[in-house]
Amino acid sequence: MTKKVPTILLRVGMYVTQLDRPWIETPFLFRRFEIKTQQQIAQIQEYCHHVFIDTERGIDIDIADVPASDGGSLPENIPPNSPSQTSATGQSTVSFEDEIQQALEVRSKTKQVVEHMMEDARIGNSIDSAEAREAVEGIMDSITRNREALICLTQLKNRDEYTSIHSMNVSILCIAFARHLGLKEEQIRAIGVGALLHDLGKMRVPMEILNKPGRLTPEEFEIMKGHVTLGADFLKNTPGISPRSFRVLLEHHERYKGGGYPKGLHEDQISLVGQLAAIVDVYDAITSDRVYHNHLHPHDAIKRMYEWSEKDFNRALLEKFIRCVGIYPMGSLVEINGTDIGFILSSNATSALKPDVLLVMDTQKNRHAKPSKISLTETDGSRKKDKWTITKVLDAMEEGIQIDSFL
Repeated sequence: MTKKVPTILLRVGMYVTQLDRPWIETPFLFRRFEIKTQQQIAQIQEYCHHVFIDTERGIDIDIADVPASDGGSLPENIPPNSPSQTSATGQSTVSFEDEIQQALEVRSKTKQVVEHMMEDARIGNSIDSAEAREAVEGIMDSITRNREALICLTQLKNRDEYTSIHSMNVSILCIAFARHLGLKEEQIRAIGVGALLHDLGKMRVPMEILNKPGRLTPEEFEIMKGHVTLGADFLKNTPGISPRSFRVLLEHHERYKGGGYPKGLHEDQISLVGQLAAIVDVYDAITSDRVYHNHLHPHDAIKRMYEWSEKDFNRALLEKFIRCVGIYPMGSLVEINGTDIGFILSSNATSALKPDVLLVMDTQKNRHAKPSKISLTETDGSRKKDKWTITKVLDAMEEGIQIDSFL
């Protein structure tokens, strides 16, 4: 089978059958050849943007690196109805209540790892990639046991710790999303590491630009955009970071119809992992308070991103993300029946508008003696009408209500 492959994805062992330019204009001795060395790959990349490979005569391209298809459709290797997996059966192995304390510990340890790596990057010390991999293993284990617990905790925000919390949240959400898409464990692991490191280059940006409260000047924005390549350059000699992890770092600011940075890639030039990371990065960024803008409610952020998807995101992939986190994203605050307030715990596979909710207080903000979990799929006895209904979407930060105080 013949496949078109961007040269950045070439691997030793692939068999090239055609170049994207006349063979006579290149230094290669043969029209068709097997790639045997990294030096060959570097030479091909110097002359070509993409090539065609024969997967029967050489190795195939890896699923997670397959570029998204034209027109905003999913790569053919991604199952169209991939379940949101937390175990081999697609079900949580423990309850939310049993996992939440462990998830809080994972979050705390991961945040410490990110802060340590960022401090090393700021002062110019090399980082220990083993720390990042260990943190990612903790996230993956928690999501395997119960994905809702750790995803809910991504709604715990702090403006003063934005960069470290954002990196941690992007890793958590990327791992959950990649698992939702049905990717392999080794692919999910690499995506998680790349997401944890994706903004490390910001530590090489002057603090007066990074923390500027107002709009950046065009010159300052160009410096800020440099954090992508600064991060890649800083990490390029760090052992233990896979090419896939680098794709997350290098492509999380690229946009589907072009206009992103650092390379202005578009559509099939952007890998699946790059497009996945771009969606997650924007979602967490716009639901967080920043020095230059206030957050959006997760529900509003989802709607806004869907509007932007015409040019910024692969819409088919964004729709997968919405199914992953829910139309009412996990961890967001809602009013139920006009009488109670609760947090969204999980999305419902059969009805996106009827998630599970943790009721924590009444609308007068009197705390319940004990939080109680309800399902909006419940009906009210013989009348067969909904027992519970979301009557209002609330802003947890504006209301001063954080989920961790009820756990």
